[in-house]
Amino acid sequence: MFIYNCKFCGEVEIKSSKHAGSHVTNCLKNPNRGKSFEKLKVAGKTNSIEKRNDAIIKYNKNPKKCKNCELPISYDKKNNNYCGHSCSASYTNKNRKTKKYQLSEKGLESLKLSAEKRRKKLIEFYKKNPEKKKQIIKNLIEKNTKTRVEFICPVCGKILMVTENEFKKRKYCGGTCRNKINNKQIFGTRSKAEVYLEETLKNYLKLKMKNSL
Repeated sequence: MFIYNCKFCGEVEIKSSKHAGSHVTNCLKNPNRGKSFEKLKVAGKTNSIEKRNDAIIKYNKNPKKCKNCELPISYDKKNNNYCGHSCSASYTNKNRKTKKYQLSEKGLESLKLSAEKRRKKLIEFYKKNPEKKKQIIKNLIEKNTKTRVEFICPVCGKILMVTENEFKKRKYCGGTCRNKINNKQIFGTRSKAEVYLEETLKNYLKLKMKNSL
């Protein structure tokens, strides 16, 4: 250890002459402290930007092309094989090979036997329960031949195609139009429950303030 006369902070103790330069650079009273690092930082940033621009120019001369549409891929996506998700999906689906299963004679025979067993079980079940069969047929007919009626919302004028039962029950096209009629003061932005909750909270706070006074 020996004494070193720093031009910024005065006399300081340092281990060796090697530490004198580092002390002067990082001295707290040095007005230029940290400026050299900032200069290096800016220089490094500008250098990296220049390198990137040069790389982009070089890449654009011979860019990588999409496997599907053969359009050039941008520099930022140069590691990708496709320009987007749609090209990737269409290319993979186009070249996808579907598996073709070839069943043996025994396999086909077993499938036929199982299908025949299921058919016989259903026939026996419907013979024992004829009413069940009629009900299933009736439901299927109603499902396929259910007539729909045109419903016009009285608030917004939206047209909906609904069943006859739904037409009898429905008043509006949705919750927004229903709230516009039921809650005219707030223009349908909140439900009745929200308005009631706000009023009860206000009343509770008023009573609390009066009791505290």
